[in-house]
Amino acid sequence: MNFVAVKYMDEVQPLTENDLYRVRGVDGVEWATRIYRGSAKAKTPEGGFQAVCRRIRERTGLAAMTRDEFIWKTIRCNLRNTGIPVNFGITVGLAFIVGRSWRDRRSTSSPSRT
Repeated sequence: MNFVAVKYMDEVQPLTENDLYRVRGVDGVEWATRIYRGSAKAKTPEGGFQAVCRRIRERTGLAAMTRDEFIWKTIRCNLRNTGIPVNFGITVGLAFIVGRSWRDRRSTSSPSRT
């Protein structure tokens, strides 16, 4: 049997030991761990979490995102890699067609009121 590797958006690959040390070496990073799923808040003298994310990206080349950046990355990933937009479009289209035909049938079959 030939299995194809499937990747999911919420699959988290742990940092390599080398990448972990690179992140720990960035100014403003007090601590780092191999896997962290959740949200974090950070504040630096010159800015907030955005400044720390930018420095991590610049110095290590690894992904570090703010909440909004992560939300939009997730949305783009869903649009590109899943059938959700197509299925949603089909559902809305069918609902419109069925609703329209039901309304038309109801208006032509009911007796007129005077």
